[in-house]
Amino acid sequence: MEAPFGMGSLLGKLGMLLAPQGCRLPSRFKDRMHLLKEDVEDLSEYLAEMAEAEDLPLTAKRWMKEARELAYDIEDNMDMCVQPARASINTTRFICKIRRHVKIPKRLFSKRRLPKGLKWHKQIAYIAQVPAEHSGKIRSVCKAIRVVIIRLPKRLKWYKHIMELISDFRMYIQEAIERHERYELHRCSTFRRRFLPADRTLLTAYGGIADMVIDDRVSEFIDSLDNDGDQQLKVVSVLGPGCLGKTALAQVLYNKFGGQFDCTAFVRVSKRPDVVRLLREMLMQVQGQQPTEYSKELELAYSIREHLQDKRYLIIIDDIWTASAWDIISDAFPKGNHGSRVITTTQMEEVALTCCCYHSEHIFEMRPLDHDHSRKLFFSILFGSESDCPKELKEVTNKIVELCGGLPLPTISIASLLSSQPVIKMDLLTYLCDSLSSCLWISPSEGTRQALNLSYNNLPHYLKICLLCLNMYPEGHTIWKDDLVKQWVAEGFIHTTEGQDMEKVAASYFNELINRRFIQTLCSKYNNEVLSCTVHDVVHDLIADKCSEENFNMVIDSSRRNVALPQKVRRLSLLFGDAKCVKTPANMRRSQVRSLTIFGLFESMPSISEFKLLRVLNLQLSGYGDRNTINLTGISDLFQLRYLKIACDICIQLPNHMLRLQCLETLVLDSEVTAVPWDIIHLPSLLHLSLLVMTNLLDWIGSMRLIGKLNNLRDLHLTYSVPSSDHLKRSMEALGSQLSGHANLKTLALVNGPCHKNAFVCDALKVIVSWEGLVPPPVLEVFEWSLHSCVLTRIPKWIGELGKLRILKIAVRDLPRDGIDAVRGAVYLA
Repeated sequence: MEAPFGMGSLLGKLGMLLAPQGCRLPSRFKDRMHLLKEDVEDLSEYLAEMAEAEDLPLTAKRWMKEARELAYDIEDNMDMCVQPARASINTTRFICKIRRHVKIPKRLFSKRRLPKGLKWHKQIAYIAQVPAEHSGKIRSVCKAIRVVIIRLPKRLKWYKHIMELISDFRMYIQEAIERHERYELHRCSTFRRRFLPADRTLLTAYGGIADMVIDDRVSEFIDSLDNDGDQQLKVVSVLGPGCLGKTALAQVLYNKFGGQFDCTAFVRVSKRPDVVRLLREMLMQVQGQQPTEYSKELELAYSIREHLQDKRYLIIIDDIWTASAWDIISDAFPKGNHGSRVITTTQMEEVALTCCCYHSEHIFEMRPLDHDHSRKLFFSILFGSESDCPKELKEVTNKIVELCGGLPLPTISIASLLSSQPVIKMDLLTYLCDSLSSCLWISPSEGTRQALNLSYNNLPHYLKICLLCLNMYPEGHTIWKDDLVKQWVAEGFIHTTEGQDMEKVAASYFNELINRRFIQTLCSKYNNEVLSCTVHDVVHDLIADKCSEENFNMVIDSSRRNVALPQKVRRLSLLFGDAKCVKTPANMRRSQVRSLTIFGLFESMPSISEFKLLRVLNLQLSGYGDRNTINLTGISDLFQLRYLKIACDICIQLPNHMLRLQCLETLVLDSEVTAVPWDIIHLPSLLHLSLLVMTNLLDWIGSMRLIGKLNNLRDLHLTYSVPSSDHLKRSMEALGSQLSGHANLKTLALVNGPCHKNAFVCDALKVIVSWEGLVPPPVLEVFEWSLHSCVLTRIPKWIGELGKLRILKIAVRDLPRDGIDAVRGAVYLA
């Protein structure tokens, strides 16, 4: 039985500490830790049994919440206490590294307590008892390696403190187990679910569902758009209540007609729109690059209008709620006679009329599916076709289809819920009929919510916790799969058996949620691999309610006042938008927050260093005012940080040293930085690195071969925003030398940054680089070189040696025959 969320990460950490290769601890200390681990395992079993139950009483839900909070408290305290021990071990290892660089007799080294007030390079000399003639050498070596020495802990005091903590936590666990027995909560485990948790092997992908909900009337509407010869700009609005498939229709139109236009964009608005974010996203889609500087609404609209001038464009604005939002957005669309189209979807008739300038003939009103199309949709998911439905189940399944009222979302949700079961029994179908009939006759939205709730309750706990993470994002936001997968891994939500890759397992979780239609596909590859997604507003409301019940995360929105804060906040999302005078509540304990997501102006950002136990930090910041840089040096104190992404339109200042971030796995800097810390190449856990390379970072890349290798790195993504120069050529040659023979690198992407406004660069200005002598990374799967200012002389011959290469995008000066033969050697190229 898998550990429920809140327990798996703690059990894994205790197991790691007690493993032979873990911390070297006294035997008496390890004995206490073993007893604590056994107690946590007992508590985890009780939680797992109750997690499988249905319709739990309020007492049971409260006990489960308290048990999870206790597990979080234990893990937080373990992290705070174990860190000093690791710091001392790291210091010892560093001294050993110094000895390898400086020839100092072994007898001179001994363990000594550091006196206060010594500078860091003298601390090493003091520990090592180094004679004065060697002190200068040590100082020069320390500067080359760029590390910060952490003061050695008072070990006796530390051991005593953690022994007391273990005793206290064992007592709290025993009290929790006693309450479980006193309240007779073991009876709750008999409330078994009527549905079995969905098995990922039983789920069927049904990517063609969007086409199947198109009935004859919708088909005629699509044909009318295709045959419309009017060359003037036309705005068409799709009107209808929620859950009728307006977004699905918009996606069909986008995919069908997008290739006929010069520029396209698909953006979602939501009930509380952040218009600046929306316009920036639209500008990024039509230009193909991120805007470099903060701009106000009118400036962004002007930039879009200038780019679309004299072009044929298709823009889809999904889920718009107010006429005022449309007034700002519509200012970005230039009029002309190029046959451009703008398509909006909305639930408000007045908004639809405003979009179409009160031309009612340009409004298409969505209606529920007729019974034939509803049945076709339902049975295709459940059985493949209606003819494959067993005769004894036809009557009750037809009743379920009727109860869904022609709404695609509940129809798909219920059908996928049933398809996840190994055997479809009559009692399950009867239960569904009873559950839906009590809600769908009240209102379509209540029925849809009940259908989604039934499907949510059927999810295994590992999918529930991954789904709840989506509440960290604003409603209607575009969520990238790679970001989500890495965040799940960083938070410890993905548990694997030996030999499994965590990110591949996390990607399979993502696909399950897609198949169950909890999340909607936005962008896909040619092979139907989903790249980005969003969440339907009804699903988003359901997730928000579940997060509140479980105290999973806390969302503070600038539009909501007097939000009640729970006693402990583990995950925090600050959705401030472009609001200037908003702050994080002062009475909230920040040291317990594990995940922090911020969307807003940097002026509203709280002090990052106060969130001491962060594992995930996602900063989506905009600038406003005259500040040239944002100081984020406090990041160096976040010793538990595993995922760090910063997207900002103002230059950021990172700490000079980041060696304390020993757990950091993902570093994404989608922003200009004053300098990249030299010591990130020594981070042992770093797997994914993405940087925006400006001119000031070329020296950093050029010096990488002098100071070490990123040996564990899997993905390297460099976005270049520098002009052609000899400096760039030396940087690229140094990068090739650094990556030669890299054993773990799977993705290497070198792409253009936002300063390249013109795709074409004169050949005379291009830098020509040869990577012919590079020893290829043996497991490389993706190689992209799409720089406009720098090209390879030719396709390297070693391309044909890459047995796992799937994707190749490369810019070369010459393309001789042997280069084509080399590409043919990569047999797995898609």
